[in-house]
Amino acid sequence: MKKSLILVISALALAFSGPQAIAAKAKNIKIGFVTTLSGGPGVIGKDMRNSVQIALDHLGNKMDGIPVEVLFEDDQVKPEVGKQKTEKLLHKDKVDIVSGFIWSHVVLASRNSVVKAGKFLIISNAGTSKIAGRLCHKNIFSTSLMMMPQATLLFFFLHLFLRNFYFLTSVYKNGHYTFLNNHGAPYQCYMFLHISLV
Repeated sequence: MKKSLILVISALALAFSGPQAIAAKAKNIKIGFVTTLSGGPGVIGKDMRNSVQIALDHLGNKMDGIPVEVLFEDDQVKPEVGKQKTEKLLHKDKVDIVSGFIWSHVVLASRNSVVKAGKFLIISNAGTSKIAGRLCHKNIFSTSLMMMPQATLLFFFLHLFLRNFYFLTSVYKNGHYTFLNNHGAPYQCYMFLHISLV
């Protein structure tokens, strides 16, 4: 988690050290950080928020000598809420960068709003491979791993040695996405592992 957030801060610094940023040096940098701060998964978002605050403390709340303000929003693990909070950050709060995002389905709902606004989107945890594929954009940076390479390798290995099997996965968007992309149809989650050798 800390490594990902250090990468996020580094990506932010790189984004603002380009020629356009130097030519039009801002008086301050506003970052909108969309994460989950409520419910059970809120523990992850609170760790992310604390890590960002620690990183900014180490940087003296400045990037390239420019003061930084971070505004945190709670997506409640709901794509429609995440999109609404993203649009608030973009249009009302006038942020320069939108970052954060734990969940793939939330970042996918918010992506177009950020791209249309011409702002940077820096994803710290959500691992959807769609962002690296057909939804790729020059203003989108991801410090997270993409879920598909690991899943593809796993299924290739299992098909070599096993005739059939049941596999446990998380019951949320990325767990279902992994099965859909490897099998073409959703599989049920079973509470046991069933293996039969070839």
